[in-house]
Amino acid sequence: NLDPYLAYNKGDVQSIHIEKGFDGLGGDWDYWKYWTEVKWFLPLDFLSKYLERTIKITDVPPLFAMRLRAGTSSGGYVPWGEQYVVGGESTMRGLKDEYFRGNRMFLGNFELRIPVQKSFSIVAFYDTGKAWNTYMGQDFDLGDLESSYGFGVRVKTPMGNMRLDFAQGSEENRVHFGFGEMF
Repeated sequence: NLDPYLAYNKGDVQSIHIEKGFDGLGGDWDYWKYWTEVKWFLPLDFLSKYLERTIKITDVPPLFAMRLRAGTSSGGYVPWGEQYVVGGESTMRGLKDEYFRGNRMFLGNFELRIPVQKSFSIVAFYDTGKAWNTYMGQDFDLGDLESSYGFGVRVKTPMGNMRLDFAQGSEENRVHFGFGEMF
């Protein structure tokens, strides 16, 4: 339900994924993985009027973006390389890459994207989530969620959108550089 003709995202995307690991045909594992992801992009019109007066930007409104992802598994052991991971620049920016790993996961990312100039914007974000390995005795408990927060800058270039994020996690600060939006 995205509007592809606008200079910003508007709308929503829902997806459901199912993965099967076979122990036949040369495979060593027999499991099912299920996960779903929902993304919402909401233009903040009440901020647009203020920004039009102060910074003279009319074609790219401020935007609230949100992503929720949840996953589980069944049927057998999910091998290490196929388990869900949470942590790093594409999931939780305030944690080390693959900080959490397991056969169950929950992730939430929330961003406020505010244009400052036509090709420059700032972002404030909050990430929350965790992966649980129930094979190792960890209980799936949404009360265990870790969180991180921070801010970033986005620069539109002829080669695409560049991003730089500064995040504060539970243990340390992290800096991430990448291309495109996180979601």
